[in-house]
Amino acid sequence: LANWNIEKNLGKTFDSSTGFILPNKAIRSPDAAWISKQRFNKIPIEERKKFPNICPDFIIELMSPSDSFISLNEKMHEWIENGCLLAWLVSPGDEKVYIYRKGGSKDELTGFNKTVLGESILQGFELQLSLLRV
Repeated sequence: LANWNIEKNLGKTFDSSTGFILPNKAIRSPDAAWISKQRFNKIPIEERKKFPNICPDFIIELMSPSDSFISLNEKMHEWIENGCLLAWLVSPGDEKVYIYRKGGSKDELTGFNKTVLGESILQGFELQLSLLRV
């Protein structure tokens, strides 16, 4: 994600150390996130130094063996309900990716022999899932 963003220069990427204050006032820290340059530039400079009051355009959450799918599924819906346009829940253990989109559509990819695309949100971004095999 970071390499794609350096090449395209379309926004700002974040890792799991960044928290976001969502419109519902929840503070969430995804494993990876991206905000378009247009939206990021609207965040006041002082707010950029702490948890910004914004929901990313795109997030990735990695599911660990100890995570509950039910709770992570709820969390993914929370991201979408608060303004995230595209969200991926990646489960390396069973080689699945759950794709959530604004508007409620959801897809599931099984098998890490595929490539997942950033769609219209991250145009040109592709993640080869084989890189995530455990």
